[in-house]
Amino acid sequence: MLKTLLAAGSLSLAIIGLSACSDSQPKAAETTVQGELYYLPRIALSPDAVAQYTIVQLNENGESIELLQKTESLNGQQVPIPFTFTLETKADQEYAFNATIEDASGSTLWFNEAPSSFVADQASVDLGKIQLLPFEAETEQDSSSNHSNNLTSAVQQQRFRAVGNEPGWDMWLEKGRAQINLNYGADHYDVVFERPEASGDNLRYEGKSNELPVVVELLHQACSDTMADNMNFSYTVVLTVGEQSYQGCGDYLAPGETLQPNPAP
Repeated sequence: MLKTLLAAGSLSLAIIGLSACSDSQPKAAETTVQGELYYLPRIALSPDAVAQYTIVQLNENGESIELLQKTESLNGQQVPIPFTFTLETKADQEYAFNATIEDASGSTLWFNEAPSSFVADQASVDLGKIQLLPFEAETEQDSSSNHSNNLTSAVQQQRFRAVGNEPGWDMWLEKGRAQINLNYGADHYDVVFERPEASGDNLRYEGKSNELPVVVELLHQACSDTMADNMNFSYTVVLTVGEQSYQGCGDYLAPGETLQPNPAP
């Protein structure tokens, strides 16, 4: 009888111990992760582009466990690209989100430079707007130089339109060549630039027109054209021709836009 009671007591303690251990483990729950992907250059994605999403669990020992990997066909959708995923997570556990946009062959076109980390401490996590950068194969250059090369490569083929006032001027820039009209179209310049220099998200072009130095600076600062009903632009533009400087506003042209500078007289 005594042995039976001792055995029963031991079993009860074991069950209690297991229950305590179980209660101390983080409980799994479902978390909805949402946000949207975007990038700054006004570059259209091809109809066959796909978005690749990855979420990994970051453990204290440095290990990472992949929880989600998903590929979505964009079917011609352009940025911003919203996303929503629901996955099983653990309370107070840290996770990291990565995203890329690829072409049909699997080549990466755009990527987020650093993972977006989050802690699963609520049922819904909003990662907000995640900026993507243009991707190039890695070289031996440092990350700062690599970012600059990615940026200049992405914008080299894009059309850029700028306008300014007092005196009125306009410019369009495409494939390293600019057509500039100054003094309300009275003066016209054609300029061929070398590859621009990048500093952060700003670009600087240097060239000559009939031996006259021409510098174009595209500063990624919001700009408003007061002479055009306060039309808003993404870039402040500083144009220097010879010793004369002009300031205006500009933006990359979206696919299908046909804005052109005023024709030269």
